[in-house]
Amino acid sequence: MAGRIDRLGGLIASKDSAIGEVASVEGEAFEVFVYPECYPRVHVGDIVIVDSGDEKAVGVVSRLSHRSRLGSFTPLHRTRSEIREAYPDIESYYLFTLTVTYTSHFNGREIVHMRGAMPKLHDLVYLIEDDELIRMFFDAGFDFLLYYVEGGAGPLEVRELLHRHSNVLMSVPPAELFENIARVLLRCWSQNVSAYLEEAGRVIMGW
Repeated sequence: MAGRIDRLGGLIASKDSAIGEVASVEGEAFEVFVYPECYPRVHVGDIVIVDSGDEKAVGVVSRLSHRSRLGSFTPLHRTRSEIREAYPDIESYYLFTLTVTYTSHFNGREIVHMRGAMPKLHDLVYLIEDDELIRMFFDAGFDFLLYYVEGGAGPLEVRELLHRHSNVLMSVPPAELFENIARVLLRCWSQNVSAYLEEAGRVIMGW
């Protein structure tokens, strides 16, 4: 465990490792302004941690978007390479954002699937890519799915989450893994749980 904590501490030790910063906070989710060069690294289902004080917010990406900062869009009818060649700084005029469902927090000792203190605007956000740290997240159980699903993640977002981290999750026997996830999903009282179970089964059991 100490090794994982050291790795997590090392991840957030340098602001140069941040992929973006909190741009807004509302209820169960927060929006992150993503630095343009980091946007291609982020996917739905990724896990992020926010350097938000003693209790560091942890969440799961549920949505990505980008648009013009200027509020208008002009078609160029060019390929990506042609656009980059003609306008090398064009991405500085884009606004890259992602929506994160706040599911968990890191208290300095472990990840707990319960919300802690709320992040504040401009808190730096880091992408958890290390398999050992992703395993640390899942070793805390699957109660984070309660927040992810009730926060608006649909069956396909859950499917992408499971597929995204299948290399870590599949260290557990598939039947046991599916049972653990199903037990939590069945507690999501406001959703059509059968659709979530079906998508989870497609990824884990190969239905």
